[in-house]
Amino acid sequence: MIVLSTAVAGGPFIGLLGTVWGVMDTFSGVAKANAASLTAMAPGVAGALVATVTGLMVAIPAMFAYNFMVTSIRAFTQELDNFATEYATAIEHQYVDNRSLADELADALRKSKAVDSTGLESSLP
Repeated sequence: MIVLSTAVAGGPFIGLLGTVWGVMDTFSGVAKANAASLTAMAPGVAGALVATVTGLMVAIPAMFAYNFMVTSIRAFTQELDNFATEYATAIEHQYVDNRSLADELADALRKSKAVDSTGLESSLP
């Protein structure tokens, strides 16, 4: 993710740097030729276009891949959160007694009355 985000952010700057470098090269070619001809300007313009295309070819696929991965990670994280919530709820229902104190005492009294004379719990409810 770090590499993709760096490529998305840095790709256009590579293209911009290439464009500026190409324009400088174009002006240098014109100055050397002492004329604004196509042969003097073409190498600099071509270099600028190549650098711009290279920067865009890096940034655009990286942007699509980054967005796809961020969306996938968000969905996966949400699924994990949902699972954790459902699991915690199931554990709570299984092991936590949510009855009132009066209901718990009544149940304990019923169970204590069900114990027979030998001290063993009977099967009566």
